Amino acid sequence: VQNLETEENYEKIKEITGFVEEIPNLPGEFYVDEYISFLDGIYGKKKKNEVLEQCSLLDVAKMKISSLSKGYAQRVNLAKALIHEPEILVLDEAFSGLDLEQSKKFRNLIKEYGKSHCVILSTHIFREADELSDWVVFMDRGKVIKSCSKLQFLETGCSLNLEQACFNLLSSINGK
Repeated sequence: VQNLETEENYEKIKEITGFVEEIPNLPGEFYVDEYISFLDGIYGKKKKNEVLEQCSLLDVAKMKISSLSKGYAQRVNLAKALIHEPEILVLDEAFSGLDLEQSKKFRNLIKEYGKSHCVILSTHIFREADELSDWVVFMDRGKVIKSCSKLQFLETGCSLNLEQACFNLLSSINGK
């Protein structure tokens, strides 16, 4: 990560990376604002209120995390990843559990964040990848098949959207 060996620079890599997993691993006994305050204190960024607002959590700030819907828990998960302003934000199936409105806000937030930071999106939802990606790494069975700009990927796949380009690429690889 950024030319750092992971074993030797684990703490530095943690400082520059934020991670949003598909299934949030959050302390249910905490209140939302209490948890984000706790993280803010660890990193010393003084960004709690900004992140609560960015992630649309102000209306549930006084609720216990364990009582939140999956969509709100995912927003807390995003807030957890953003609180220290990481240089690299990794999203692993991060849109899972979000309703249409939440998903749109989430995408807009990620687009804005991606203007000045590296965002890595791992997803099977082509719509999200199509809307958020500039660069595509296509994998099949754990192996990188293609890594290029989204435009190159679409041209190679002879398509106007990522989903069809992926199907075309897979078909050509598998001889179908």
